[in-house]
Amino acid sequence: MLPVADFDPIVAEDFPVISEAVFQTFSTDVKYLYLLCISVINGDLPVALHKQKMGPLCHSRWFTTASRVLRLYVSCTCDLPWLPRFANYVINVYFKTYLEIKKKNSISYGANHLLLELTNVQTHCSEEEKEVLFPVLQNNCFYAHPEAIFLSMLADPRKIIRERAIKLLTEVRGQDMDTGRRVRKFEKPALQTSASEVGISAR
Repeated sequence: MLPVADFDPIVAEDFPVISEAVFQTFSTDVKYLYLLCISVINGDLPVALHKQKMGPLCHSRWFTTASRVLRLYVSCTCDLPWLPRFANYVINVYFKTYLEIKKKNSISYGANHLLLELTNVQTHCSEEEKEVLFPVLQNNCFYAHPEAIFLSMLADPRKIIRERAIKLLTEVRGQDMDTGRRVRKFEKPALQTSASEVGISAR
């Protein structure tokens, strides 16, 4: 087990606060990663957490990989420029987005969660990192599809957003569209990486 070194806290001012009820729904691996994130943000790793054994490494679910990144970060005494960047990504992009999805897990929040991840990348990642991350987000931008965006707009707590969605849907239904009874091909839209809100512009 690697000893804990003097490490710089990772700044994450808007890191989600999870209720005890939600925390208890987490798997052991997710609980460990959540507590590890809090410890890195606070700059102090409790002895009990330091001694706790991590789950097996699993690349299909990134939790144990992310935990190992943070454990290496709090223990490393070498000059590894990439390590703080990885730790920052784990806390401020990957796990922060995951926690918000757990808090609001309805499909109607899908487009909002995609926007949140985009915003986290824009806010917390360097230009070099964005060149790597944005193509990955583009490849997985299913919730940027107009149908997903309309769903999020219709479920938005703000009346003005819901009214805008209804107006746009009414306009679309009024158009003369000849589908020829063909099965419509699902195509991922071009991702607007600078977007600041979930919405569709009228054409």
